[in-house]
Amino acid sequence: MKIKKGDVFYEPWINLDITIGEKSSIEVDQWHVTNIDKRGVFFREKTRLTWGKLSSAHGDYGWLPQTTWTRENSFKKCSHEELESKIKDWNFHKSKAAAYRSLMPDIKKAKRDVLRLYASIEKKIEKHTKKKSK
Repeated sequence: MKIKKGDVFYEPWINLDITIGEKSSIEVDQWHVTNIDKRGVFFREKTRLTWGKLSSAHGDYGWLPQTTWTRENSFKKCSHEELESKIKDWNFHKSKAAAYRSLMPDIKKAKRDVLRLYASIEKKIEKHTKKKSK
């Protein structure tokens, strides 16, 4: 796989927060290739903590200075030899459409699990309401 500085990869993930009253969602994170050198390929996640207004000049946006948190959580590095396997492990995709498509098996599994739980709850409700009416 040929990669150059400035390339963008998309990492999809599913947020299933059904227990705390929030809506479930699908998120896609952007990872940018920020540097390529003899040590490896460096990726940086584009978030509100890593990308923003640099000065009061009009249109002056860019990568913000790194903090300890962003260095630990919004930064990935791999060697040139392991690049293709790491991109697969990290679930990186070259387009948002490919990222969303990659989630379909997980979504279908989650749907089956929720339907199974729903049927189980209905059976338990029915079982316990029959006991009370006797």
